[in-house]
Amino acid sequence: MGRYIKLVKEAQGTYVSGRTQGYRIVVNATESNGMPKEIFVFQRKPGNGYDSAYADEFTNIASPADLEEYPVGAPVDPNAPFFRMATVDLVFRSEELAAEAWAGILSDTAGLVEALNYMDSLSQVEEVIIGTPPAPSSSSSPSSSSSS
Repeated sequence: MGRYIKLVKEAQGTYVSGRTQGYRIVVNATESNGMPKEIFVFQRKPGNGYDSAYADEFTNIASPADLEEYPVGAPVDPNAPFFRMATVDLVFRSEELAAEAWAGILSDTAGLVEALNYMDSLSQVEEVIIGTPPAPSSSSSPSSSSSS
């Protein structure tokens, strides 16, 4: 089975164009193969001090390097505030902005899957010997015999 990820979008059911002040979507990565579901990158920032000590802000869809470098669930070091989750919950000023964001999520996720697939296909591009390799053994050299 090939590499894939399944994204499920949920959106609010009630919206009055021109009157509703916010539009919310939630995107869940519900299953995957050959890659983690935690592709949504967040940055932990200081909170407002009233109701939370921090605020987690969605920043992007993970790159292959992000998948390797950023932990899942929460940052492990305050000096490295990025982490990954399988869900993102977003609020927009309009349904149109939410649709643009959804299109961007799909495009960036397709790019991630494509990049990971490219990384599966490696070919040797260089071979380097550093130091002095051992001399060929005498058993592998042709022997000469002379008869008199």
